[in-house]
Amino acid sequence: MSVALSELYQVEKHVEAAFRTILEGVGSHIYVSREQVDIESNRLELKCKLGESIEHRRIFTNGDQTHDTWEAQLEITVASNRGEVTHIDNHSALLGETRKRMTLRYSKHNLTSDVIEITDIRDTGTVDSFSDDNNIDITVLTYYLVVAIRPEAWPEF
Repeated sequence: MSVALSELYQVEKHVEAAFRTILEGVGSHIYVSREQVDIESNRLELKCKLGESIEHRRIFTNGDQTHDTWEAQLEITVASNRGEVTHIDNHSALLGETRKRMTLRYSKHNLTSDVIEITDIRDTGTVDSFSDDNNIDITVLTYYLVVAIRPEAWPEF
């Protein structure tokens, strides 16, 4: 299934959509960047930042070449309401389930995209905070990715 080049190069959108599918069911709400909705908690927010291209190229039948693989960073913000029941740690449960699904093994079996594939995932760190005004726990999980455009997604020239 080939895709128009203008759609093909919306790599961040495709990464966020693919991981939204993988993380479906972890939190009550999953949001991707540039989404125009009111944000609620418990939630996951996904933001992909495309980085440098990697030395891998798509070679077309006419001999033309283009880079087709990039490094990327995926930030997942996990936000949960701090409940009145102190023995229930909802935030840790959300973090654990998110981390479980953000492994290369899990994504290889569960990532569905006609456009991209993920060839590497690595956890690169965590930042925790708390919003006193809203009584919300917030953790940002950051992942290093290697993302490639699937060979069958390219149009032939």
